[in-house]
Amino acid sequence: MRILRLALSICCLWVMHFSPSFAQNAETLTFSSDMRIEVTTGWVGRQITRDAFLVEHKNASNAVDASMTIRVSGRLSHAQALQRLVLIRSQYPEATTFTLIGGWPGLERTIEVPFQRPGESENDTTRNKPETSIQVLTAVAVKDSLVRFDTLLQPGAAPERGDEALAMARTLSAPPADKSTSQEEMRKLKGSAIAPTISPPRAYAKISTPPVQGPRSAKPLNTGGRAGGAAAEEVAGAGEIDAAASIDGQYFVTAAACGVSYSSDGGATFNASNINGGPTSPSTVDGDCGVAWGPSGTFYLSILGSHPVEFVALYTSADHGADFSYVTNAVDRSAQGINVDQPHVAVDHWNLSASNQDQVYVVWQETNNFVSALACSTNGGSKWSALASPSSGNYGYPRVAVGMDGMVYVVSRSWPNNVDIDKFSSCASGLVEQPGFPFSGPFGDAYGQLCTGGPIPGLDRCNDGNTLASPVIAVDDTDPNHIYMAVASMNASQTGQDILVQDSWDGGLGWGPVVAVNGSATAVRFLSWLGTWGGTAYLGWYDRRFAGNTAADPNDFTRYYMGSVTSANGALTPGPETDLMGIDDPQCAGANTNSAGQISNWANGTRESQDATSCTVQPQYAGFCSTTNATCDFTLGCPSGQTCNSSPYGGVPKYGDYNTLATGGGRLLNIWASGTAPANLSPTGNNLINAYVVVTDLPSDFFVRDWTTNASSHDNGEEPSTNPAFYVTSDVWNQTSSTVEPLVNDWVQGDAPIAGGPNCPPTCAVNYAFARIARRAPAAPTVSPVTVTADFLMADFGLGLPFVDLGSQTVTFAATDNDLFTPGFQWSVPATASSHVCLAVQISAPGDAYLPPSLLGGSPGAAGTDPLVLQDNKKAQRNLQVVSGTGGEGGEFYAIIHNNEKNIPDIEIQEFVNPESAKFVSGSQVTIVNPARGDFAKGGRIFLKGVRPGEDRWLRLSFGTVSVPEGKSATYQFQEVAQNKVVNGFAIELKREPPASIVRSGLRREADVLSRFAAIANDSAIKKAAQESESFSTGTGAVDLNQYRTLLLNQARLLLGGFIRHTDARPAQDPFGLVAGLWAMDVSARSKDEGVMSTAAGALMERLDAYLTWKRRAMTPQATR
Repeated sequence: MRILRLALSICCLWVMHFSPSFAQNAETLTFSSDMRIEVTTGWVGRQITRDAFLVEHKNASNAVDASMTIRVSGRLSHAQALQRLVLIRSQYPEATTFTLIGGWPGLERTIEVPFQRPGESENDTTRNKPETSIQVLTAVAVKDSLVRFDTLLQPGAAPERGDEALAMARTLSAPPADKSTSQEEMRKLKGSAIAPTISPPRAYAKISTPPVQGPRSAKPLNTGGRAGGAAAEEVAGAGEIDAAASIDGQYFVTAAACGVSYSSDGGATFNASNINGGPTSPSTVDGDCGVAWGPSGTFYLSILGSHPVEFVALYTSADHGADFSYVTNAVDRSAQGINVDQPHVAVDHWNLSASNQDQVYVVWQETNNFVSALACSTNGGSKWSALASPSSGNYGYPRVAVGMDGMVYVVSRSWPNNVDIDKFSSCASGLVEQPGFPFSGPFGDAYGQLCTGGPIPGLDRCNDGNTLASPVIAVDDTDPNHIYMAVASMNASQTGQDILVQDSWDGGLGWGPVVAVNGSATAVRFLSWLGTWGGTAYLGWYDRRFAGNTAADPNDFTRYYMGSVTSANGALTPGPETDLMGIDDPQCAGANTNSAGQISNWANGTRESQDATSCTVQPQYAGFCSTTNATCDFTLGCPSGQTCNSSPYGGVPKYGDYNTLATGGGRLLNIWASGTAPANLSPTGNNLINAYVVVTDLPSDFFVRDWTTNASSHDNGEEPSTNPAFYVTSDVWNQTSSTVEPLVNDWVQGDAPIAGGPNCPPTCAVNYAFARIARRAPAAPTVSPVTVTADFLMADFGLGLPFVDLGSQTVTFAATDNDLFTPGFQWSVPATASSHVCLAVQISAPGDAYLPPSLLGGSPGAAGTDPLVLQDNKKAQRNLQVVSGTGGEGGEFYAIIHNNEKNIPDIEIQEFVNPESAKFVSGSQVTIVNPARGDFAKGGRIFLKGVRPGEDRWLRLSFGTVSVPEGKSATYQFQEVAQNKVVNGFAIELKREPPASIVRSGLRREADVLSRFAAIANDSAIKKAAQESESFSTGTGAVDLNQYRTLLLNQARLLLGGFIRHTDARPAQDPFGLVAGLWAMDVSARSKDEGVMSTAAGALMERLDAYLTWKRRAMTPQATR
């Protein structure tokens, strides 16, 4: 970071997009296909990146004294562009004026702010005081875009440069606007309320070990032994820290003040890396080393070049960080005379390019006007794209992150109390800024514009050449639309800082409330960083909670902490925080080696005298005498005739300009700088600042899938579940066999549960409940085995009965297990139960229990347990009826729609079938069995008018021709819709089996229904018929059609008498068509087609089962829909 404050004047041939008039007369600059401005004499414009233009003015000394950056960003709508204007106004409302520019609504602002200085440069004793500069902004909402003109005047520049910048922006020529509309928009803008400032955090981290119950995010991290992460170790380097991990957590690379180290054993030991080729000499290297890992297995190292060459060199390592070799300069701005500072490198962990190579990204700030820049490579860093300009105003300090979907996020400071978040497509997709971005929000800022009046004792830079607020962004590694953002921000009382985290579930457009990852104790906190694993955000930061104001307890006592935040159901919950030091580091005493090879606690001075004079312990030799350049204490001063001055471009920096961390393979690596060794290591002499690491094994978040489409599209444990149809393809199911059936589309279809049986009790039919349990992310290979308990529950949805406990199974996860099937749990369905049964599971592991309350005692339904299942990834439910058939006729089924709420709603049900299933079924029809006035079914939708509390309405679902191929299935879903959202439903799974198997499964179903009928009616003759069906179903091989025909004819005669004795099935009292179904079975039995016979018998059983449920519910109408 040893760079000059102003870019030198270099004569170059620029590639520009100018209109013809500008090219000839240097007057007009076209910066968009339909927008341009007139450039004032003395100013020169050029394109500097693919989406940004720069207009500069040079003074009499030929040095740039003012620069304007022009950038157009697309918004989602013109209304959103206007909202952006309102937000910009809220930054400095008193200095902002709304005005029409080019016929469109806009604003203008001129402010004087402390001048930002870049990283290190040679000491300049003539400039020993903080300086101010003028910032001028014009922003215009043109159609669906926002046009920004950001101008920065260098200290001492003539004030008229600002006036000229405003005048140039006022010459904007844009597509014509409607005059009356613009005037009305101006009226509304001038009356708009100032945007709200950031609210205090709504939650703080726990300090002690959390209780067993409570938010699952509050999991204690493993702190036993090296593998657990309590023991710190030293690695090469000091401040300016970066770190990277392989996806499996086996390999780590750290870079601290460009001391590069690597580990090949999961962080147990570290060794120095070799760096070969390229600009590695002290004269060409200026620090700011960054590291990253790519899915090719390559580690990447970036090194900032020193003046007069302005570049970022890129190196790669194919041996896990042991050796790095120079590839090329990822960034080279020497031809443009643009200074480069604080680069960060990132690699897409999930998506290779079309050439099967890593997609690599670099961000940095350009310090002549402090704007952010972004470049990328699709071939592992060999060649680089044209540059993009992420939004940042004139504040810079960008950080970059890449999501599973390849989207690229850049967060930058955009004004003292805010950040801008910009979003781009992947490098392979052109690195295109996404509509609706950049996004700005009042995320807060740790120390305002500069630390004057409130320094951080012991730091040699305080928001001067760095940002202690350290805004950083990270993408959830389990959900590409879930984004975390963290920043160090002033607390509500303005007496310290909190490390705040916010998240977005829509890819960065909308953001939720903040939480503090630190405990509630007031303290100075700074330089936080953020990473994710298993959907949880992990953070590290410097913390002065134990600092006092005495010699024994001075105000610079500092430790390093880590913490976590989990997002579920729209709320962030902080986990416990952990002290990684165990001892205080007095940062005023923290020492580096100066240019003469001497160890000094202010090796290169400080940029602001208060950084040293505010230290409790005095004296502090942080200044330089004006003549001899000898070190001096600001209070004691220098020999006569000299003054003790600060070093505006000084600072090592002692503890770095940023501090990162790395996650991979269930491990978290924290790394920080300290002049005091952590408590587990031997003390160091001279307070020499070193880098230390702690590698922590992260706890697992176990879950059960709510839905699966296929192996690449399924539930990843998000809370709430992202699919409202959680009851169809969940990872809890029933089988009639005790071994897990083969997966179809990566889920088990299972079997409909067999009820009771003709000999129940004492001998009841056996079912087996299964669940598949998964980790949200892989665990570290050193973690101990974990036993997960799966508790199975059943609810008779048809009879409106609540969940009852069936029992539990356990499964033990080794470190290498990512998902496991439970053993089958044997269970029985009561003989009198309905066929509408819900099976559920809830799981728990030590420190990772399901959220209370339990499903036990609750009833399925939108007003019952459905929200508990949707909001907890440790609960799952299946209410799927699996129906087998041979093809041809489909059959019919019944569903209950019940209102268990207190109001009288109109209920809408929609039929949903995916295109793949629709190919296999035709002639489906839905009718209302007992329609009320106003009910109707049309076009796959059912409308039930005014369903009273406790009332039931029944639906008949019939299928015509079914042609499902063997090995495939067709799923029909029926979804309740309220306010255009799916809130409940059920599904039927149709699958094909051989004819003999279909007949025998149909006979088992007959045995179930007839057993239920016999138990309710206490009729021995019907029980005997059930026993005959059961006996016939147990055979193997082909079915004897004559025997099957005889069985059905005998049952038809028996059931006719049974219906007469035990039912009121008369034409007016037979809504389910029992009599008609009976005659249909009798007729089918005289055919020679076993499929026709089985379909008719099945339809009758469905009607009888529905009738029995209907009558029983009439006696006990306590159910859920």
